Amino acid sequence: KTGDLGVFVNKKGLCRLALKGRSKNMILGPSGENIYPSQVEEAINSFEKVRDTLVTSIPDAVRGEVVVAYVIPEDKSLTVSELFACCNDCKVLSRYKKPRYFAIVDDFPRTATGKKRNSIMKKQALKDFKNGVLRKD
Repeated sequence: KTGDLGVFVNKKGLCRLALKGRSKNMILGPSGENIYPSQVEEAINSFEKVRDTLVTSIPDAVRGEVVVAYVIPEDKSLTVSELFACCNDCKVLSRYKKPRYFAIVDDFPRTATGKKRNSIMKKQALKDFKNGVLRKD
């Protein structure tokens, strides 16, 4: 009911809950694969030149939805080409989970408590795609 997604992991008789993300933020990738933005954000945030990332999607006629990443740089010299190279080298991201488009931004909308406003950015991503703001390598 909360919209949180998780899986139970049982190792040696211990039950643990691993949170995957929120159902309303989940991206439906190719062949019905589920893509959890939090996994992609965590991978991109591990790059030294990245301060924070918000991952969302835009519709795609072939793939269903494709991954879009908005990135706040830690280092102002960060380029979209570097982001693509880092994602291609990343071992934890499957090919279908890697962003097809990036935008380097100063910030993204947040709630009063500092949570990312994914619903707003999903709408913004479609506008940015139509206006050529999103960059593809």
